Amino acid sequence: MIAISADFDPVHKGHEELIRKAREIADEKGIEVAIYMNKGYSANHAPFFTPFEARKEMALALGADKVIGVEGLHHRLILSYSVPIRLAKMHEDGVTDYITAADISLDEVKRYAERFIQEGSFLGMPQDFPNRNVIRWYAINEFLSKRFERKIDFHLIPELTQPKKVSGRFIRKEILKNDLIISDDIRKLLPKTSIEILEREIEKGTIPG
Repeated sequence: MIAISADFDPVHKGHEELIRKAREIADEKGIEVAIYMNKGYSANHAPFFTPFEARKEMALALGADKVIGVEGLHHRLILSYSVPIRLAKMHEDGVTDYITAADISLDEVKRYAERFIQEGSFLGMPQDFPNRNVIRWYAINEFLSKRFERKIDFHLIPELTQPKKVSGRFIRKEILKNDLIISDDIRKLLPKTSIEILEREIEKGTIPG
């Protein structure tokens, strides 16, 4: 399997590009595209804007083969960090590839991550590091590969920045600010299927969660 892990709250065009590239790699290798999606609470320990089943439906609509819900007590412990838990699960599930997006190259990610891999410590990452979360994912993956005696290949694509840098946080904020109406500007950042599912869930009253 090739894995993607994000909150997908909601699934936007940046996620669409990730799934599209993952699909290409998966088809070349004859493997599945799996989304590891936090279920009850986000990576920041907050309730989700979009319900899990709706986020799952959005990801599957764009070509993912399966969505694996990740949940547990770590989502309610503020000092807990869930990346090692998600990556360990990927190793246990037999994931062979992982893909994410950044605005720096993979060589730069490797250079920034080197010290943390050697030390086996991942929380004291300087604030001025670019794409800190991607660097942390790479470093933890390299560290865990020694424990599991297997490697997950790390793939990187450029972050989507047109028509503007796409952010789930920005999309949620704008929908809330606009009284749960998806404006034309926000529609440009969302796949058609995500818009349809969001509007359905808003009509049902499940958004915001």
